[in-house]
Amino acid sequence: MTVQLLDAGTLDAVRRVRLEFGDAPGDPRTGLFNDTWSTDRAYKHRVSAALHEHLDGPVDELLVDHRILGFVHIVKWPGEVGRVPAHRDPTFVDEQWFRSVAIWCALDDLGPTDGVLRVVPGSHLLESGVRVHQAEHNLFPVVDEYAQELSVPVPLPAGWAVVYDHRLIHLSDATERDHERAVIAGIMTPREATAVYSVDGPEGAVTVAIGPDFFLDHQLDALDVADVLQSSPRSAPEPGAVPDIPLRTLRTLQRRRRRHRPGTSG
Repeated sequence: MTVQLLDAGTLDAVRRVRLEFGDAPGDPRTGLFNDTWSTDRAYKHRVSAALHEHLDGPVDELLVDHRILGFVHIVKWPGEVGRVPAHRDPTFVDEQWFRSVAIWCALDDLGPTDGVLRVVPGSHLLESGVRVHQAEHNLFPVVDEYAQELSVPVPLPAGWAVVYDHRLIHLSDATERDHERAVIAGIMTPREATAVYSVDGPEGAVTVAIGPDFFLDHQLDALDVADVLQSSPRSAPEPGAVPDIPLRTLRTLQRRRRRHRPGTSG
C-alpha cells in the first residue's frame, strides 16, 4: 500500500539529515548505494538515530506494536547501473506465524522515470520459503524479462511511502534524473516476534536471532558470516527448499488481479 507518512515539517527535517551527514562513507556515487553497505559503523548509527528522532512518531501511528530495525538512506545515482533486478527481500521473522514489512519513503516527488519501485501485485501471497542473505533464489529473472507485463510502477509524492510485505517481488528501473534519487527505508517487525536473519554458513544455511542494530553493525554487501554465526544465537525457522515460481503462475496472478480490480466486469 501507499500512504502519506510525513507531513511537510517532518519531511523537511528528514531531508536535512542527509544534508547534515552527507553521502555514506564508501558510496562510489554510481549505481545504487544503501547505508548498510558503508564500512563506517559510527556514521550509520548517527544517521539512523537522527532519522529515528523524526520518523518514530509517524511510523508508530502507522503500525502499532511493531519495532524498527534501523532507518537508512537508499541512494540511486544516474545511469543504467542503478537498475535493481526483481527480487524478494530476505526473511526477517518466522513467517509461519508473523509478517514483516518494509517502509520505503520518498524524499521528493518520484515519477515513473525516477527509479521508483516496480512491484508484482499479489506476489506476496505465493510461497517463498526462507529467503537467505544474497541467495540466488531471491532473484526472479523471469520478472525482469517480462517486467512491463508482470509489474507496475509505484510513483510517490514527497513524504509518501510504499509499505510492503517482504515476500513481495519488486524491482526498480534506473533513474533518468541528472542527480541522485534518495529515499528512506526501514524494516518493521512485530514486537512479539523474534527478529531473524538467514545466512549461508560453512555447513549450509542457518537462521539466527538478531537485535535492532544488526543492520547498522554489519556491512551487508560484504557480510562477515563467520562473525554473524559467532555473535548471534541460532533461531527458527530453518532454511529449506525454496519453491520455484514459473512464468505461468505469475501471469495467472496478474490476470486474476486485473479481472477483480474495482470497476471491472466479471
